[in-house]
Amino acid sequence: MQAPGTLVLSAYAPCPDVTKIGDEPPDVEDLPGLSRAFTAVQKMILDGIILSVHDVSDGGFITALLEMSFAGNISFKADITCESKDSIAFLFAEEAGVFFEVEQRHSACVIGNLKGHAEVKLIGEVYPQYGPDATVEVIVNGEHVVKENLVALREVWEETSDRLGLMQTSAICLQEAKWVRSLTKTVAYSAPFHWHDAYVLTTEHCLTSAPRVAIIREEGSNGDREMTAAFTMAGFEAYDVTMTDLLSGHSLDQYRVVAFVGGFSYADVLGSAKGWAAAIRYNPVVRVEFSRFRNRTDTLSFGVCNGCQLMAHLGWVGEYEGSPSVFLAENLCGRFESVFGPVRILESSSIWLKDMAGAVLGLWSSHGEGRFVYRDPKVLNSLKSFGLIAMQYVDGDGQPSMTYPWNPNGSESSVAAICSHDGRHLAMMPHSDRWVHSVVYLNVLDPIHHVN
Repeated sequence: MQAPGTLVLSAYAPCPDVTKIGDEPPDVEDLPGLSRAFTAVQKMILDGIILSVHDVSDGGFITALLEMSFAGNISFKADITCESKDSIAFLFAEEAGVFFEVEQRHSACVIGNLKGHAEVKLIGEVYPQYGPDATVEVIVNGEHVVKENLVALREVWEETSDRLGLMQTSAICLQEAKWVRSLTKTVAYSAPFHWHDAYVLTTEHCLTSAPRVAIIREEGSNGDREMTAAFTMAGFEAYDVTMTDLLSGHSLDQYRVVAFVGGFSYADVLGSAKGWAAAIRYNPVVRVEFSRFRNRTDTLSFGVCNGCQLMAHLGWVGEYEGSPSVFLAENLCGRFESVFGPVRILESSSIWLKDMAGAVLGLWSSHGEGRFVYRDPKVLNSLKSFGLIAMQYVDGDGQPSMTYPWNPNGSESSVAAICSHDGRHLAMMPHSDRWVHSVVYLNVLDPIHHVN
């Protein structure tokens, strides 16, 4: 049968009457009690009593409980007694509530601290079974309502995001991410050094005064605040220096360090950091200022994300210093990535990472063009031979990985950071400047947890 071009087809799908499912929104009847409970919870978090927290919101009780388990990638069993005879209505109720994860020895303390402010119950416990070995078990009024493999439930939860992801992400990368989710148990973070020695620039290191660092930013940069905070916390004396300042004749002679911050200089309309690099290369005043700074033997430079892309364009890092041989291309996944993952610090010539080789730390990556590419294949071999690769993306076992999302951009040989031959200049795509507070660390090591 041949249909005319004007034929219009329509379809009908029955929809439940949403006016009959209830019209009472979840509410909070005791606001003063909520305020007191909030204050008590904040104190317990500061005291290290509460390990993790998640509120009940969209999806209700069971969704919040599952999301906690998904985040920790760990088994749990909950045994709940409630007044409702309808377990489904109870589990999906969105009444205001909060889940706390605490050590067994602290459970009585938490209940006691919240008594009189809010109703609190011990509902279950977690078990040290992770990833594919993890199970989720929920009992309501003596009846098993959920008993499933954690990975299987998480894939149901992820399905909507995965389908939306197909509209903007490589299907191969999404399949790799699904594979990683199904197999990963824990991440082998490690810090084989004395943390305080690597974290704080002591008076002895500073000699007579703290070294000055110029935090360089351009129009569209947005990482200057966290970069300033990181250097200040490490013992440097940080100064905000804009490209306009340098165009006006501001000198870098007074600084020992320049730090190129992350962000989107000139909105990346010409490509990542290309506009920023042009502003330096093609203005004789600024070009000479940076050249003089770089040629001094007592200076260091550091670039993160957009700053890393800039240093590559300027040729400050890589095999042929002064002539760009390393570039940052679009992520293989085809989209902007903002992801937390492990990186391994390698033995390299970098002064910045001295005595930190072997550490596996978690850092945030946030970029659309973070894939290291090279002028010719020999450049990568030279970087390896001369020890100029300072950092690699690794998997949960701490091994270099080309699999997404362990490697968020597809950089060959899992390269995440490179340095100059003399070790004074370091360019890295992951945001170490966004990691100085342990609160942003998804899984915190004990030696790191108490630093700040």
